[in-house]
Amino acid sequence: MKAPTVLLERESQMPDRKPRMTFGLIRQRTRVALDSARIGLARRLSGRGGALLMSELRLRVFKATEEGQAFFRSMTAAGVPADEAGRTLRSLAATDPRLGRWYDYGVVSRKVITDAGVAFIVDDWDTSATDITNFNSHGYGTGTASEAVGDIALGAEQETPRGAGTKSQPAANQLRSVQTHTFAATFAITEHGIFSAATAGTLWDRSVFSAINVVSGDAIQATYTATLSSGG
Repeated sequence: MKAPTVLLERESQMPDRKPRMTFGLIRQRTRVALDSARIGLARRLSGRGGALLMSELRLRVFKATEEGQAFFRSMTAAGVPADEAGRTLRSLAATDPRLGRWYDYGVVSRKVITDAGVAFIVDDWDTSATDITNFNSHGYGTGTASEAVGDIALGAEQETPRGAGTKSQPAANQLRSVQTHTFAATFAITEHGIFSAATAGTLWDRSVFSAINVVSGDAIQATYTATLSSGG
């Protein structure tokens, strides 16, 4: 029975070799934990791993007739800003379809919330260094690459600065932003993004869809709806 006794004595004499937590190691593990949390939140917000937030983009397109386009060009040539000229044209077209009409494209995209958008929320929640209410600027572009959580900008954004949307709450768990952009040139619009500012800023959500061809005087109305879900 001596062997077990000797073994116990040797174990009791072994030095404590547990690694000590240095400040640098603590900071490293904290960063890893935070990055992991952000990735997890990004996946949940984007609908992977159990959806916490679902986003939906619905589009309507105003197509000006040749007469409407001529009216629009005459207004902009007189110095009227494109947005104001577009609003006037659409107001007149409501009672005179010879100037143009609206077409409903329905829901063209769902998701994708970006990693940058998630980090923006975490920073707002943590220190109020950012402000989530700023996510209300609508951008349009001609890029065609698929949406990805790593996106930080549209593929090929057109006609900035971006316009601000009109916000509402259709339900207690929904936030909606509606914005209409009048185009002053010819484009094949294939992407839309929600940003935190009229220029530059953080990209919250990018959507890619089939090309919508627009010319001077045409407009796209974007209705972006974010729906948050409670529970586990």
